[in-house]
Amino acid sequence: MDNKSKALEFLRIPRASFYYQSILEEKDKKLKTDIENVWVKHLGYGGERLAIELQINEKRIRRVMKKFGLRPPRGRKRPRKSRWNDNGRTYAIGVIPVKLVLAKAGNGNPGR
Repeated sequence: MDNKSKALEFLRIPRASFYYQSILEEKDKKLKTDIENVWVKHLGYGGERLAIELQINEKRIRRVMKKFGLRPPRGRKRPRKSRWNDNGRTYAIGVIPVKLVLAKAGNGNPGR
């Protein structure tokens, strides 16, 4: 027995656990490049659309995006322009006055 085996036995850790190498890191790096490749073609895709495009679970996509700090490249927000008042000009709204009549709704049986 070498020193590693004795140490692992003393700590009660299985050797398989000690030598285990996760392949999740490599899969995540590959998924990251896949996400970036999709963004070349479709700029604004978020987690849901990426999941549909890559046919991978949305939770996994979001986890990888969070892990690597990936955010979809989106354009800047443009200021909203008013529809009714543009540079001092006012526009008429096409409103037609309607005569409203209030009536009591009933079932047609008077006196009941």
